[in-house]
Amino acid sequence: MFTRTVLVPLLLLGTTQLWGQSERSAIPRSRFLHHTSWETEAGVRPGDVLDIQRSADGYLWLGTSSSLYRFDGVRFTLMDERKDSLLRVTKPGRWSVGALTQRQTIWICRPDGVLLEYKDGIFHPLLTQTGPIVNSAVEASDGVIWLERYRSLVALRGGRLIPRPVSAEVPDTNLRSIIPDTAGGFWMGTENRGLWHVTPTGATEADSLIRQFRSARPLLQSRDGTLWAWLSCLWVRRRGVWSQVDAPGKLKCIQAQAAVEGPDGSVWIGTRGRGLLRWRDGRLDAVDYRDGLSAPTVSALHADGEQSIWVGTIAGLDRLRPAPFSVLSPRDGLPFQSPRGLYEGADGGAIVEPLGTRGLFRIEGGVLSDRATNVKSTLLRSGEWGLLSTATDGGLWLTRNGDNVVRVRADGGLSVAVQLPPGTRPIQLVETSDGTPWLRLFPEGFGVVRGGRFVAVPLKEKNTAQTGRMMGGLRGTPWVAVSTTKDLLQLQAGRVLRRVPLPTGVDAILAIAPGAADTLWATYGGGLVRVVGERAVAIPLPQLATTLDNFSVAIVAQRERLFFGSERGIGRIRISDLNAIADGRAASANPYLFGRLDGLSSSAFTFLNPHPLVAARDGRLWFSTVGGIAVYDSRYDDANPVVPRVLIEEVTVDGRELPAGRAFQISPNPGRIEIHFTAPSLRVPEQVRLEYRLDGIDRDWVSSGSTRTAAYPSLSPGTYQFRVRALNEDGAPSAVEAARAVHVLPAWNQTWWFAILIFLAVSGLVGVTFIASQRVRDRLVSDRMQAGFDAILVERTRIARDLHDTLLQDFTGITLELQALSPAIRAKGSNLSEALERVLQRADGALRDARQMVWDIRAPELDAQSLTLAIETAARAAIGSLPIALNCALDGSIGPLPPAIEVALLRIAREAVCNAVKHADPSSIDVTLGFQKDAVTLTVTDDGTGIDPAAAAAATADGHWGLVGMRSRAVELGGLLNIDRGSERGTRVTLVLPIVSLRRA
Repeated sequence: MFTRTVLVPLLLLGTTQLWGQSERSAIPRSRFLHHTSWETEAGVRPGDVLDIQRSADGYLWLGTSSSLYRFDGVRFTLMDERKDSLLRVTKPGRWSVGALTQRQTIWICRPDGVLLEYKDGIFHPLLTQTGPIVNSAVEASDGVIWLERYRSLVALRGGRLIPRPVSAEVPDTNLRSIIPDTAGGFWMGTENRGLWHVTPTGATEADSLIRQFRSARPLLQSRDGTLWAWLSCLWVRRRGVWSQVDAPGKLKCIQAQAAVEGPDGSVWIGTRGRGLLRWRDGRLDAVDYRDGLSAPTVSALHADGEQSIWVGTIAGLDRLRPAPFSVLSPRDGLPFQSPRGLYEGADGGAIVEPLGTRGLFRIEGGVLSDRATNVKSTLLRSGEWGLLSTATDGGLWLTRNGDNVVRVRADGGLSVAVQLPPGTRPIQLVETSDGTPWLRLFPEGFGVVRGGRFVAVPLKEKNTAQTGRMMGGLRGTPWVAVSTTKDLLQLQAGRVLRRVPLPTGVDAILAIAPGAADTLWATYGGGLVRVVGERAVAIPLPQLATTLDNFSVAIVAQRERLFFGSERGIGRIRISDLNAIADGRAASANPYLFGRLDGLSSSAFTFLNPHPLVAARDGRLWFSTVGGIAVYDSRYDDANPVVPRVLIEEVTVDGRELPAGRAFQISPNPGRIEIHFTAPSLRVPEQVRLEYRLDGIDRDWVSSGSTRTAAYPSLSPGTYQFRVRALNEDGAPSAVEAARAVHVLPAWNQTWWFAILIFLAVSGLVGVTFIASQRVRDRLVSDRMQAGFDAILVERTRIARDLHDTLLQDFTGITLELQALSPAIRAKGSNLSEALERVLQRADGALRDARQMVWDIRAPELDAQSLTLAIETAARAAIGSLPIALNCALDGSIGPLPPAIEVALLRIAREAVCNAVKHADPSSIDVTLGFQKDAVTLTVTDDGTGIDPAAAAAATADGHWGLVGMRSRAVELGGLLNIDRGSERGTRVTLVLPIVSLRRA
């Protein structure tokens, strides 16, 4: 996006009265006030404005000597290839713009001669052939487009260019211009062959009177059929008769370049070097640089349909708009700058007490009435006179030095009207419709004048000047606003006729004005009060709080509008809006504040003004402002019937413009999103209000202020509806809202299918996790049960093995000794034999019972001695008193071993020795414990008869765990147990345990 926009201030034209001057307009110039100059943001003017047209969507299009611009009333936008590729040119130069066609399009010609059509934001090629530029174009009633292309006449029919569309006798070269007529044809002016009228049926030359002017430039054919043309001078053709228009002043001839008809039927004519002329009611008047025109040469004119005339000059763009205010100041001959007290005289003139100037003046003429006369001022009284009021018979109520109240008769005679009490001073005087004067005195308060004397009105509260303010009211009776009791009092015949309590929250009434029927309007610091009968309702107006809370505030009701003013400004508000708030049918109103756009040089009342506002008898309103007497004429302040059309122009993401369309599609994860919109309204575009909202983001309507841009730093994926609405300066809303869908695309990880996949994955993961956890729990339970079972089994095995290795061996040794004694005992007697048998049986029972006992896992032998000594001790215990030689040896350096390994070495060594003693009948047993780098070795060797494998298996089946226990211990520790039976005699038991297993154990 590349947009050049300038917020252009509307500058006030001069306010000198134009009437009665030969070179100046007979219409008060202050009704055509507003001047707009423009430039690019770089401060460089783009060139002279050569064409001005308004498209159907409300934009103003400007063709200049170098560029094409679009104007919405607030912003100028440069239109080039960055806005649309069809605006790309092959050479620089002038851009021309044509009038609205029957298809509600305008045509735009590029510098290279390519002709385009524009409608509702879209350009279409009309003539793609490059060539000379088209300076002017006319669409005939039969649909043929006639073009003046570099002083040659061509026609465009059905997209096909017709080089010579007229008969041979009609000139088609050396053209000056072509303009539409009022019947579907056009007028054609040539350089040397006069003026021609071309219609679908043929072409005719103008009459012989004009034939003498070889060079002709038609300017305008107005709605009444009058033809305006420049034929060396300015001429008009009315009802077939030509007449020359005399130039204003001493000018004999002017060079006219453009003309346009205003909404009131007046004709505006742009000239070369002589400014702007206006023709109305048979008189030609001038508007030039003294009136604020940006340059004396006018190249283009356009009436926008909203009562404004747009003027293109070599310096830029000017706007002339009817303004409701005209201001009288020293430029108009006033002997003072700012009025103070302001009243209407009996003859319609203004009676003024100036601010800072001694004396009283009567001001007549000028914009105070419709009579076309100059402003006339008359000094009525000089010296220290204070104006209290005008009298019903045309006289004046005055005070001099604050002593007494003096009445000046209509014939100028003076008389003392009121003898004031000593020490008092008059502040206000209100004369009722029957001629009775009411006074407010300091410090006495309120009273009526009877027989030339002041009579105070009896009040419940103390009647002083500080009690409140006195103002005129309904049916000519005065009203008093009492601040102490917060009441409104209506006075009549020297008494209180009606007392109306003020609403809650209203402390003091500052101004009162009668309305329609029995309605009274009043102001307070926070808004207005409506009084109907005995009921007062407060109408809060927070936007006017500073304006209404002022000493010099004044109000007046006129034509369904309530006008207000103070030292903070002047404005109006619709009475229907106020009634809607008072009745609870609305929450807010739309006041309009007047300013320089409306003809005011200043909108502030003069300081401490006792009477700043007058409703004149002819309907005008007079305001006493710092800039002079501001005269308001309601005829130039009609409500604007044209409602703005709202347009969404473009959307940018991080400064990059998106393609236009019904919806805007935005890439994932956008940055700053800006939506540009507008409402082309040209009457008072500065006071058009735009509001927007993005559904789903904005909770309520957002005012755009002067930016006409909505910005969002980031938007989540989704589809949003962006809406814009507008209200014109009178509060009339746009007929429809502008709406556009904004679709922010999701990233791959923000899509719905990704969310579903994540959901499914998470669901699956949760399910798998649940199943796995359930299986783990089941496995843990199973493992715990199996571990318990295994533990029981292992413990049973351990107990059986340990019983065999310890208790059973001991009992076995005891049994063997008893059996050795058995022959001797039997020889000595049967009784001893029987006793021995009983002992042996009990020993066998004890052995069986011992197999069920639980022994400590760790061998107790290792608690108090080393491994080598424990093995030797266990081996000797197994041999007992038998004649068996025992040899124990250590091979290598022994290191620290885990308890389980030491127990295994001890138990296996003892089991091997016991097996040898029990089954092999050895004469010697050798026990060797060896330590290598990666293993520990235990060797038990005997020289006995050996062990039969069948006997070992039978012993295991019978519950004897010797050999099985030895192998089980070895396997548990990752070792190897080998039992070798010698070739001749003896048995070798070898146990090898790896060092790694030992360390892990």
